[in-house]
Amino acid sequence: MEKSFDITVFGATGFTGKFILLEVLKTAKSAFPGQKLRVGVAGRSLERLEQLVNSLPSSSNFPDITLTIIIADVKDEGSMRGMCRDSKTLIAAGMATPKSIVSDLRQLRGAMNQDFKTY
Repeated sequence: MEKSFDITVFGATGFTGKFILLEVLKTAKSAFPGQKLRVGVAGRSLERLEQLVNSLPSSSNFPDITLTIIIADVKDEGSMRGMCRDSKTLIAAGMATPKSIVSDLRQLRGAMNQDFKTY
């Protein structure tokens, strides 16, 4: 099954997610020489994801990278399954608070286990 994204950063609008996304953009050319990289920028809020993508350095600086916004919320199992199913590599940067981390991890693990058990 062909995946839509090489790397997806889930929780991209948070402090850690922004940092990770910028590092992916900065290092992609040397890490994946001569390859076109498809990066998913994932989170709950379309508005915040659009603001983030629009605030990034010009795409002419990263001609071999295609950024795509993905709406995913740990409270929406279907959105999590879709994000996991479409991504070769998933970086989960969106674990916001200690109180929510256990619940978020359980839901993410459940979505990933369901989609990856056939591989």
